[in-house]
Amino acid sequence: MLRQRTFFTGREVHEDGSQDLAWFAADGEPMANGQWEDPSTRTLLMLLNGAWIGHGSLLVLLHGDSDPVTAMLPTVPGITTYQLLWDSTDEVPREPCSPVPPGEVMVGPSSIRIYRAADTT
Repeated sequence: MLRQRTFFTGREVHEDGSQDLAWFAADGEPMANGQWEDPSTRTLLMLLNGAWIGHGSLLVLLHGDSDPVTAMLPTVPGITTYQLLWDSTDEVPREPCSPVPPGEVMVGPSSIRIYRAADTT
């Protein structure tokens, strides 16, 4: 997924509205133009959708504040679960967690999380 042969554009890649790259705010809603310039925006989620080319999909959660935050894993077409693969707040890497549906997660201060995004239906 991270070694695409073409650039991500944010274009629709499936009739269900799936995009090859989508950005979300901490509330799990798509990022609006004004949020990019808002200095109080400290949490971004980036969905890299590889399903349309037969690859896996990843959700990267970036949190750049010194306080923890509750973030919402987004509800998007073709994704029914997220599996935490890596959390930068862990001292040592842990085994991947069980997949969870879209919903709230607590995110540690100044951290990055990587999730496998999948359709388990």
